[in-house]
Amino acid sequence: MKGAIRQVVVYSVVALLAGNAMGATLSVSATAPTVDQADIAQLTGFRDIGGNEGHIWSNRPVQGQTFTTGYNSAGYELRAITLQNYNNTINGSAGAFTVRVGTVTGNTMAAFRSETTPSGASYVPGNYITATLASPLYLAPNTLHGFDWGSSGSGFVTANNLDSDGNVYAGGTAYSSGANSIPADTNLLFRAGDRVFHLDMQSVLPRPVLEYHFSDAVGSVVPNHGTAGPAGNATLVSGTTLAPAQSVIENVNTALVIDSNTDAMIAPELELLDMSNDLTIAFAVRPNSIGNWQDMMGDRDAGTAGNQGRGWNLQCMSNGVGRLRIRNGGSNVDLDSAQQLLVAGEWQYITLVARNLLATGTHTVDVDFYRNGELFSSRSVSTSVTMGNGTAGFTIGDAMWDPSLMGQYSMAAVFAGALDADAVRQLYQQTAVPEPATMGLLAMAAMGLGGYIRRRR
Repeated sequence: MKGAIRQVVVYSVVALLAGNAMGATLSVSATAPTVDQADIAQLTGFRDIGGNEGHIWSNRPVQGQTFTTGYNSAGYELRAITLQNYNNTINGSAGAFTVRVGTVTGNTMAAFRSETTPSGASYVPGNYITATLASPLYLAPNTLHGFDWGSSGSGFVTANNLDSDGNVYAGGTAYSSGANSIPADTNLLFRAGDRVFHLDMQSVLPRPVLEYHFSDAVGSVVPNHGTAGPAGNATLVSGTTLAPAQSVIENVNTALVIDSNTDAMIAPELELLDMSNDLTIAFAVRPNSIGNWQDMMGDRDAGTAGNQGRGWNLQCMSNGVGRLRIRNGGSNVDLDSAQQLLVAGEWQYITLVARNLLATGTHTVDVDFYRNGELFSSRSVSTSVTMGNGTAGFTIGDAMWDPSLMGQYSMAAVFAGALDADAVRQLYQQTAVPEPATMGLLAMAAMGLGGYIRRRR
């Protein structure tokens, strides 16, 4: 079922642990790789940093670069590594390149993948040389990694950006290791610059803890399709209804109807979500109208707790601005979208990513608002308020003294971690973008024969 959120990468134990038996492929291009998805790249500069500092040759050290992965909670997959040739012309006589990837701590490299390309490549100065791994390689988030290249014979001089030239890549630095293309993993020598490099990467989309489709509700019970399983099954408060979705966004055929301040879907309390420093909340919503101080959803103490509540809730403010409110016993922190996030009478897929919710002391909380898979606005607030551990579960509706945002809700999911922009894009495409088999409906919609269908981006 396309509407179900699924983890898109399954890693083979053999691929992860037996990488030495695998072989990378080599390709050469006159143009720089495109930087998209979760790619990491440093493509400025064109300098020779020095022989032992940057020449990949059989009589030189291996040449590498450290880099830092992003915050996507489920990590990343690395597919290919590109370096730029500074000044060598090789006509079919290049040696075989051994490319390694690992983690870096201090001046020590712990390699966990090594692949060797075929020999015999040709290239000219300025070309970009890419080693594509035999299978995607998993990289943990928020971690300093490194890659390096050695050659069995003829190689090339790497193009570099020197620190003295500015535009320094903040996530790492160039390094050299060993001699005669044999690395010395406990003695990395860091250089005053960065390689011109590109890493072809994609974020791994995790499974949410809570995920509700609404179309499979049985009586008042809404099954949870997330990792919490039946422990996350939600209940419709008496009088709350489900209905065919108004208009059409792909995979929305049943929606939760909130048309009074007492309507609600309430999930059980899950400590896993209360103890998550980062959260991602995603849902489709079609507001009837836009007002001010309208509650949409949250994971906070029940309405009777008032301003003394703990946890978080998401509100629609004046002119459709979205607000995340972090609560801790009377101390609140508000983080607003920069402009109108919500539009009345239209389905929109909203994703909110909040980071650093449980930090103590003076700290920064970061929130990214996405609309239909694209970054809408970001907000950072310095605060000493730590999100409190509420006693209620995830809830849609059930307004406090403020009114609820009336309308239809669907495809709701909560992740115990932060998704980055690439993972949010994947989530939107999986959940709310038409599959090829449904593309014919787009023509019907254009002729007025069908409802609104969100176009593929």
